[in-house]
Amino acid sequence: MVFSPFVGIMGVQSPEEGARLARLTDAFSGHGHRLLLGAYADWWTFHGATHRPFLPSREDLASICAQENGAAHAVHFTPMPERDLAEQLFALMATCPNLSVLILHAVWPKRDTLVLFRRQWPNVSLVLWVSEECFIDLAERTTRVAHRIAEYARIGAIDSVMLDLAAGNGSPVDEVRAAYVLRLIRQGGVALPFGLAGGLSADRFDTGFSRVMREYNPLSLSASRRLRRDGRLDADLARRFTERALFAASSSVSAIRS
Repeated sequence: MVFSPFVGIMGVQSPEEGARLARLTDAFSGHGHRLLLGAYADWWTFHGATHRPFLPSREDLASICAQENGAAHAVHFTPMPERDLAEQLFALMATCPNLSVLILHAVWPKRDTLVLFRRQWPNVSLVLWVSEECFIDLAERTTRVAHRIAEYARIGAIDSVMLDLAAGNGSPVDEVRAAYVLRLIRQGGVALPFGLAGGLSADRFDTGFSRVMREYNPLSLSASRRLRRDGRLDADLARRFTERALFAASSSVSAIRS
């Protein structure tokens, strides 16, 4: 399927929160990016876990993904390594049959399992979340990370890659390192769409970060932690983030065309 770059707001915890954030879709009219509203889930989501920070219950997850509000719906899924990945993905899709995007947060999952997933659900964009754990697993060698991603791309196992270079702790993206990693991956022959996550907010679009966006346009962007107040996604922070992200993306396109 054709993959569309997105601006993602992650950590939706209820259908009501999703409905409020979906009002931001108006700002995306005429842009190449789309609004992505994402919820977090893991193995425990489907085995009775409730009332966890940032993770909705199974019932709320199903309701969030079923909303027809103009936004694309994503699940950022962290499987349990000791359990069969295919079974976990089937449980997810049974709960969220209308899912638009699956962001898979796993350390180098089995490629044949992902190929089978794409055959079973061809309309779901499969995004591989490459975190610091993935770098550590390959002895911090960025060239090895690039080669591993190329192996997924070569067999069509994934649609896109999201780089989280902050290990999910909310630290600001290091644009120098991001550019280095993206350059090595491109030199490795990977032509997939990419995205960046980690510490993004409305205040993060400085000159250095905008330069990375321009050089590797179009980039998807995903934010969560810095869009919260009192543990909840804040609609005003989310609006400011999407506006700045869309402006930076549009500026990147204009710079390339000129």
